[in-house]
Amino acid sequence: MKPTKEETQFFKFIREKYFKKEEFKIEIKKWYENEHEILTKDYILENASNIIFRLVEHSTQIWNDAVLQAEKNWVELYLTEDELTQKKFPTIYKQFKNLEKIQIKEKEINQLTINVFNELSELFSKMVFSNKQSGKSNAGNLFEYHIATLLDVCGYRYEPQVSITKGEVLDFILPSLEFAEKNPEHSISAECQNTLKDRVRLTQGKLQASKLKKYLITPSGLNAATKSDHGDFSLEKINQLKESKITLVLYDEIKTKKFPKKSNVISFENFFNNVYPEAEKKW
Repeated sequence: MKPTKEETQFFKFIREKYFKKEEFKIEIKKWYENEHEILTKDYILENASNIIFRLVEHSTQIWNDAVLQAEKNWVELYLTEDELTQKKFPTIYKQFKNLEKIQIKEKEINQLTINVFNELSELFSKMVFSNKQSGKSNAGNLFEYHIATLLDVCGYRYEPQVSITKGEVLDFILPSLEFAEKNPEHSISAECQNTLKDRVRLTQGKLQASKLKKYLITPSGLNAATKSDHGDFSLEKINQLKESKITLVLYDEIKTKKFPKKSNVISFENFFNNVYPEAEKKW
């Protein structure tokens, strides 16, 4: 059973106690520079694959830890809020008030535990489901942020979350929507997917009639994004992307070992060192 609108808002409220996206976006760059190297254009051009791997790996760990803490402490978090805040979620507020009506007797502690579990188990199950769904979209959003961070440091022009075709929101247009509308054949569309299990067909369906050069960027392949993304790639997928005139951008290690002869598969280093500078000459 999917969460209701109220429950979805409640789960978001709980998660944000441990994971504030806007703060995270600032802190993740600081973390990298404290643990590794200051991000400069030259450093990115030489080490893009390794940088992205570390950022994605750390992001995944932080998110997983935040979810674990939220699922462990959600009841305490809610009960320590003031009553006005608790009442923002009226159905959940009622559930907890029902618990207060349970009579506690020393010999019935086990039964009390059972009653509490029965009352809250469905809500907890929905929270776990919501966290998994949120994790998928959140991971994609954070990966977009990592790419934007590297583009910013390199001084590369782009515009995020824009539409050329009605109903299709693109992750990045390079250099800008205004330029792309007038000169699509010299512009770049870059879509980000945390794994190739994520909406590949949707990406293939975008911009079918457009002359934009299309790129699909993914941190998949080395288990930084998920524990099983090493199995994301197949020749069938690569060929399908080629038919849709999409170039796949991934780790240099995957490009070198698995697809050295595939022209529609390039490394992050290639994208930052060659694709953008070559395109920029026509801007």
